[in-house]
Amino acid sequence: MSRLENKNIITNKIKIETSQLKKICYFFSKDFTASQTAEKLNISRQTINSYYKIFREILFDSYINSKNGEIDLNITYMKIYEKNIYFLQEENKIVLLDKESFIFPNINSFIQNKLEQTFVNHKKNNSVRLIYNKYTKNFTILGFYTTNTSVQTFIDTRLKKFRGIKKENLQDHIKESFFRFNHSNGQIYERVLNHFHIF
Repeated sequence: MSRLENKNIITNKIKIETSQLKKICYFFSKDFTASQTAEKLNISRQTINSYYKIFREILFDSYINSKNGEIDLNITYMKIYEKNIYFLQEENKIVLLDKESFIFPNINSFIQNKLEQTFVNHKKNNSVRLIYNKYTKNFTILGFYTTNTSVQTFIDTRLKKFRGIKKENLQDHIKESFFRFNHSNGQIYERVLNHFHIF
């Protein structure tokens, strides 16, 4: 769907000039809703939504730093809209663990079989420290603990501004919230512009 032609991207048969596209990128990077951006630029909300969808697809990535044959992990659990969310905490970044996570091939089954019930039974604990062995592909639990995370507040605040969050699109909103937590508005803006070679 995303195609760069003569510095114009064509979506839904509407041609957007580079200058307008830069403005859409700017408002996206500032986390404006599609409705807010449409109002500012006098472009239909549907058109803005189609660009926002393209931007989201190119931005999300997964990462993990490893040392030698073992990886030290901290997995934290939280609830958003009655949905259990798990994420890795790594220095100043967080990585969402969902069905699309391919960081570790067996992370989701490990969470479901070994961690989920423990977190439910011990409500005070919301984090676990693990060691992952890259060679055996096994996890070893070092201990459970309680941690305060600013990501929960960030996501809760961000999601309040959207109307009509449905079960079908909740995961996309959560994924984008994690991405925005890790990146500044400026980084997001530059990344989208660079992807489309807009200077």
